[in-house]
Amino acid sequence: MSSGYTTTFPRSGLTRTRTARARGLHLMEGHMYTVTTLPGGPQPGPLPVARAFGLNKSGDVVGYVNYEAAIWYYNAAPLFTPQPFDELAGWYDINDKGSAVGSLDGAMLFQNGAIENLSTLPGAGNSTAAYGINNSGLVCASNGFGEGGLIIDTKMMTVSTLNFPNIGDAPVALTINDAGDLAGSCVVNGDASHGFLCRDGVCLDLGPNCGGFKLNNQGRLVGSQSADAAGPIMPAMWEWKTPQSIPTQVMVPPPPGFSEGAFLGLNDLGVMVGMAFNNDNNEQTAFISADGMTSTNLNSQIGDPSWVLSEAHAINSAGQIAGAGYLNGVQTGFLLTPLPTPAPWQSVQIDALLELIYVSLGVMVDGGGPTSGGPVDPWSPLAATGEAALGLAINAVASRVSDAVGRDALRGAALEMTRRSVDRLIAQAKAPAPRPMPPQQGGGLRGRLGRTRFARSPRGPENAPKI
Repeated sequence: MSSGYTTTFPRSGLTRTRTARARGLHLMEGHMYTVTTLPGGPQPGPLPVARAFGLNKSGDVVGYVNYEAAIWYYNAAPLFTPQPFDELAGWYDINDKGSAVGSLDGAMLFQNGAIENLSTLPGAGNSTAAYGINNSGLVCASNGFGEGGLIIDTKMMTVSTLNFPNIGDAPVALTINDAGDLAGSCVVNGDASHGFLCRDGVCLDLGPNCGGFKLNNQGRLVGSQSADAAGPIMPAMWEWKTPQSIPTQVMVPPPPGFSEGAFLGLNDLGVMVGMAFNNDNNEQTAFISADGMTSTNLNSQIGDPSWVLSEAHAINSAGQIAGAGYLNGVQTGFLLTPLPTPAPWQSVQIDALLELIYVSLGVMVDGGGPTSGGPVDPWSPLAATGEAALGLAINAVASRVSDAVGRDALRGAALEMTRRSVDRLIAQAKAPAPRPMPPQQGGGLRGRLGRTRFARSPRGPENAPKI
């Protein structure tokens, strides 16, 4: 399944797209992803790196490749913009309309095919970077090092200075949602490690040693917090449904084997992504959490040993994830795209699986057996007893299947076979001895299959539901 990215670009060569099966993922068992290398990097230079920071609903990704700000369009050629200084800067966020913001020579905006320097606007002062943009075109930006933050309306090209005297000094918003809610960092009594959250004009100090990195449209903020300046940094989320309510904070453990972590992005469905660390061996990984209680190492979902996913910065509501990792040891941007999850097993599919168990095991074991069209000779009253036991055995084995959808389907069919077999045993105990069955027409497996429900169905065996 192609992700749609153009795979060639000057100096980039061909990108490599891989399909990987999810392994050990608690929240989406059985999922599959295509892992797409974002084209254009790594470029020659002293720091041959590429990273992806932002992602919109169309699958467009923003970030940088070495010293070039990069926009990777889902169905068009990517756009690279050289940076004037040897700094690791680039585009940090992109909205659903395709407008991007970041840092090149000051706070920059890419809109309608053109780049504008926001730091030249009246009131923008020494703006060095723009961190977020919502779908209304409101941008949150810095106002120089240690000088607080700005909100820039890119439709009117007006600038407002952030000022929250009730919570702290020099607030800088790092994220803004479609309602205009803000979150970021501020200085409280000389401590620059405080985080803040503002909604409908009400602002709260989130406390020290924390940072809010992404705010969705449902009132959830994600980031990180530690108990003290020397303590481990842990992934954190805050829920603030209304300004009249009290925000709730939840600390989420990093994936097993990792001691610290931080959420860097989330979507409007509440699925969160980030990066985690192991202080013992300096290992780093990208991870995902859908339930807000557990985290899963994204590397456990891919089977390509040449990839190590180290950080996940953004996820859209389609489940695509943008971030950075190491491809054959070189830092490279990636996009994960989930393949469609198998549809839930419907009753017709359960019946088809049950038919397969009945016919395959009944016919192949003793030359006969039950079908939905009636027993296939030879037939014995003991067959129901054997199949009841067989159904329980299949259920026990199926309980070890890792794929949740397949496991439930197999167990459901096996238990249904057991139930029907027990019903037949009860009926046999109450019924008089059966008369000999007349000879069946058409021998062999083909003839027996012809007497199943498929023979009476508009579709033949070749068009039966796939199991």
